[in-house]
Amino acid sequence: MSIDTLDPEKLKRLGRITRDGPMSEYEYLHIADMLKSRGIRFKLNTVVTRSNYEEDLTGFVIEANPERWKLLQVLPIKGQNDTLVDNLLITEKQFACYVARNRSVESEGIAVIAESNDKMTGSYIMVDPAGRFFDNMTGRHVYSGPINEIGVEAALKEVSIDTEKFRLRGGLYDW
Repeated sequence: MSIDTLDPEKLKRLGRITRDGPMSEYEYLHIADMLKSRGIRFKLNTVVTRSNYEEDLTGFVIEANPERWKLLQVLPIKGQNDTLVDNLLITEKQFACYVARNRSVESEGIAVIAESNDKMTGSYIMVDPAGRFFDNMTGRHVYSGPINEIGVEAALKEVSIDTEKFRLRGGLYDW
């Protein structure tokens, strides 16, 4: 579940809304409860930007009680978000302050995984809606051919990942 802020105005500015508008804290908690009641394990993702880097979400996160909370520094990607990201960028220090402010949820058994831009770049292989692997090793997205046409092994050879960075950022875990 992706939750960057609980502030409805910020959610609107960030484009984090449904056709009915931004979701409320109650709605997010209801979804978390439904997942847990069905035995579905879940994690929260929060992209930390200039809009939310001063916030404290610990009370909400403790109540939602995810297994993991990934804190992601907003990441510029050439050719994807370069015209929109400048007003959202934060410094490493601002990101570190956000992480420190919110890390107390670990005392409740919630794993906090903080991923700065450096940790994310080159440590992910993702799948796009067209069924292609893609990476961000060079600071822009590089795509493989369609997986269903060339196969997984051939498609993986067309993208790059730093497996040590993947391991060091906590990419391997018992899910």
